[in-house]
Amino acid sequence: MDVKKRLAAIVILAALVFSGCSDMLLKEPKELMKPPRLSRGQEKIRKFISNTIPEECVLSAPLEMKKLAAINFVDINADGTDEIIAFYKYREHPRYGMLVIGQDGGKLKKMTDIEAPGEGIDYVSFIDMDYDGLSEIQIGWEAHANEKDYRELYIYRFNNARLEKVFSSEYDELAIDNLDSDRSFEIVLLNLQGQYGEDGVYAQLFKYRDQSVEKTDELQLEPYEYITDFYSVKSGRLSEGKKGVFIDFRYSSESFATEVLIVENSMLERVFKRQTYREYAQFDEIYEETYKVYEIDSSDVDGDGVVEIGKPIRPLGYEDAPKLSIPWIWGWYKWDGDGGLRLSRESFLNSSEGYELLFPERWNDNMTVTRSGFGEKPGWITISYIEKNAQKVIPIYTIFTINSELEYNKNQYKDLNRFMGIKGKDGARYILRSDYKDNEITELADDEYRNMIMTRDEIFDNFKILR
Repeated sequence: MDVKKRLAAIVILAALVFSGCSDMLLKEPKELMKPPRLSRGQEKIRKFISNTIPEECVLSAPLEMKKLAAINFVDINADGTDEIIAFYKYREHPRYGMLVIGQDGGKLKKMTDIEAPGEGIDYVSFIDMDYDGLSEIQIGWEAHANEKDYRELYIYRFNNARLEKVFSSEYDELAIDNLDSDRSFEIVLLNLQGQYGEDGVYAQLFKYRDQSVEKTDELQLEPYEYITDFYSVKSGRLSEGKKGVFIDFRYSSESFATEVLIVENSMLERVFKRQTYREYAQFDEIYEETYKVYEIDSSDVDGDGVVEIGKPIRPLGYEDAPKLSIPWIWGWYKWDGDGGLRLSRESFLNSSEGYELLFPERWNDNMTVTRSGFGEKPGWITISYIEKNAQKVIPIYTIFTINSELEYNKNQYKDLNRFMGIKGKDGARYILRSDYKDNEITELADDEYRNMIMTRDEIFDNFKILR
């Protein structure tokens, strides 16, 4: 089973088993003040955990891991019975621990208890890294020492019913995946300094095989201080049959870029062949392919399983406008297989109004966007078709954001042939108006323009509520 799906199933199972016990399935660390009434089996587990963890501790989910609860169920040792994984923290100290409980014929037994070497938990996963049917446990502990915050990845495996540590190493960000499609997983650790404190940004590659971890490569991503921090790191499909690690990083408050690493013959390779370093070279010159002026996470936006790299596109009519006044279109690019990018999709992200519209693929390079002035109510954006032959811009849709009843005039939006409503969150609603007008388009471009009109199903599929 896919690792992410398996982990999701584990959390769902935990939610089902403890339905009605919201205090035990925490979205963020907080104490269990008043446990609700539980079934006999649930009460048995709760009492066992309470009697096993230190008295000064409370159950608490890892803050950074939104898919994990305080109590999780996973068959780590492939015996057909789920183990119980419970996370807890000390009331008076920022310190975590993990309790592993076995189940045998209805009896509960403590298998192991791991105390954090630090003050928090950054990462947790349960991955069978060598496909032997036994899941290893990967935990990224957060710690503070010598006036420095750091993270350290620990990997544990079961050996004769006991959990033992097989690997540990410091990191700033990480990715764990089977990157070369063999029978074992790779670990990529990113560090903003070298192993011995030397300047530069480094990526280390480790291979899990024969129940141990072996370092196979190290790559210096930056000899200079072009990367100040990573804002998103994930592994995923780069193309059909090839995976990569997508590293979105920041150089300054207005300069960002993406690096993608792949594994070939147990070595790390860059996907994009950057411009050669030279004295006084500018950041946007070195990262020409993936440079961006906004922080955009790489993501599979169209749901085809391949990760796209986001870059902002300046819409037509805003060539000389200042950055903050531009209604940017997000361009989503796939790797072209030859060191470059090709445009896959476009979208408009309206984070202030709480939605994103993913453009149909046929809209690529054919649309521009305008928006309402600052403070105008209701707020709106207009998406227009660019008729290149006549050099005209013709509105196709306008989206209004209604945040209160005072802004909503039913009579204004009653024509169901032109208006479509979408309910948002926190009382917001969105009204999409069709702006198609026959007399504003040439006969030559009429078929193409009509092809740009979305069906109702397309609108619902591509309109994403954010808040």
